[in-house]
Amino acid sequence: MNTKPAGQKKNVTVRIGDASLMSFSDARQKATEIRSQLDKGVNPNAERRKRAETEESARNEQKKQLVIQQLTLRKVFDDWTTLYSRPDLPEPNTKKGKLRKKKSPETLKGYRKIINAALSDWLDTPMTEITETMIKVRHQEELSDTPTTANRAMAVLSSMYSFSRKNYKDADNEPIIRHNPVSVLREMELLYDERPCKTYVNDEMKPAWYESITSLANKAAADLILLEYLCGSRHGETCRLRWENVDFNKRTFMLTGTKNGDDCLLPMSTQIEALLKRCRDRRSSEQEEWVFSAPTKLGHLDDIRETVQASRDRIGKSDWSEHDLRRTFKTCCEKVEISYITQKHLMNHSLRHNVTAGYDGREIETLRAALQKVDDKLMELATVAAKPD
Repeated sequence: MNTKPAGQKKNVTVRIGDASLMSFSDARQKATEIRSQLDKGVNPNAERRKRAETEESARNEQKKQLVIQQLTLRKVFDDWTTLYSRPDLPEPNTKKGKLRKKKSPETLKGYRKIINAALSDWLDTPMTEITETMIKVRHQEELSDTPTTANRAMAVLSSMYSFSRKNYKDADNEPIIRHNPVSVLREMELLYDERPCKTYVNDEMKPAWYESITSLANKAAADLILLEYLCGSRHGETCRLRWENVDFNKRTFMLTGTKNGDDCLLPMSTQIEALLKRCRDRRSSEQEEWVFSAPTKLGHLDDIRETVQASRDRIGKSDWSEHDLRRTFKTCCEKVEISYITQKHLMNHSLRHNVTAGYDGREIETLRAALQKVDDKLMELATVAAKPD
């Protein structure tokens, strides 16, 4: 019907109903009711729209609650893993500014290990149901015996909340999960104080340590450990050394996919050259890609905890780790008075924030002389005869 309500200038069109479903008398009665509403200032069209909006809002809220219930820690972590494993993303250490990059296999493995160790019972819990109280209890009480694990577990959980905020939106493009309950730990200053590890293979221990490594049955793992001892390289980067990056003619080798994104070209000392030639002689074929080839999913050595433990058991009272060898190398650099900038070059520490280093392009032979000096000292300390009682 189209009519002009009392006191208004414009006509209003209101739908009475479906003519095929209404009798004439019913339609007339409905029209009378609508006219009465219009005269009272009530527009049925506006009321209909309001009801429709209310119903739509209720449906959206119902959908949102369903999504929230499905957004468990497991779901978010799986989505995070899938996104950061995409083959089209730049490699982890590619210099692409702030563009999203793939996470390295080590990072993905580390996150999953932490979640399974510290948060496995929360995997099927909706993210919105993990409360600040639950987080404080887990961090301060249940994981108090392992403070580093506690901090890392909460860091991983916090990153899942940040991921959720950016990637899960409602119909209005607003974040479904807005609050990060892990922030309570920082706000209340509850995070444990993590002091940098300062352990290394000291001079007194070096002969026994060296004997334990050279006695290992797994010679490839032994040489991997010795290379880390002789050049202070990071374990993961050393494991991924390819034969194509070893040049015996120029007596250099290059570590790629490094932590700071810079390929690290290093000289061979006489000790490193002998070690790499030993690895070459051990190759089963010239087609092998990796220097430290092994029958693993990656094709090369990676997890050598059993080998490290065998060395510890042989020494009898040591808990050295692969990263201790990096600190051991740095300590020896200082012992033989290698300059700070040369140390950073040899250990592939970032030089981007050091203005002086930016103008200091170290020639490979300069680095070789420094590395030879360090390795001579390291081997001298490792092979010294034990003093008689």
